[in-house]
Amino acid sequence: MRNLDLDTNATTADGPDQAYFIAAEQAVQSAVAAAMRELHPYLGPVGPSEFALTLERRIRGMIKLARSNNPPDFADPAPRRVFIDMDGVSVDFDGYRRAHGLTVDDIKATPGAYARMAPMPGAIEAIRALIEMGYEVWFAAKPATCTAHTYSDKASWVFEHVPELSHRIILTHNKGLLGGPNDTLIDDALDRAACEGFAGSIIEFNAAAGWDWPRIVHFLTP
Repeated sequence: MRNLDLDTNATTADGPDQAYFIAAEQAVQSAVAAAMRELHPYLGPVGPSEFALTLERRIRGMIKLARSNNPPDFADPAPRRVFIDMDGVSVDFDGYRRAHGLTVDDIKATPGAYARMAPMPGAIEAIRALIEMGYEVWFAAKPATCTAHTYSDKASWVFEHVPELSHRIILTHNKGLLGGPNDTLIDDALDRAACEGFAGSIIEFNAAAGWDWPRIVHFLTP
């Protein structure tokens, strides 16, 4: 989401869309300022500036999700691409970790661990449903930094579970570089991998809050 001049006189010239972004920017700044006033005494070793930046990114992601409450414009002739995260969205990372009594670092340090993980409930069926609807579906995942086998393990997982997307795998630390205005990103961690820079709509995968695969498929059905 872009920063804007908060001069409210600009709203009439550029219409309601400009007004929305100005209101959103004001909401972000107000929310961050209010949170910092309340939490500053309790931050301890966490640097206030680092905390504020993380909080701001999270709020921007939530606002962008709210902006996405209407499905993409299906009349738009541009490609309708859906970029899908892996850990916690397509792949049951936490289920594997709990079942084997491992830490996140344990998994990152174990070649082949990722490739053995099960899909998230309903994920494979949902991904294939989106393909059937005509979406151009891509996996967009963040590999562990400086850990080469996590790159190949993630690709191996796709080869086994969704082989039809073997040629549509993007491994990146910056998902903000992906997509256009008519595209959609499905992710469970909007404050990581620069998700807030994604140009299109963002759906936050959160089964506990009701945003599971059946709801997402229904939401994206033309």
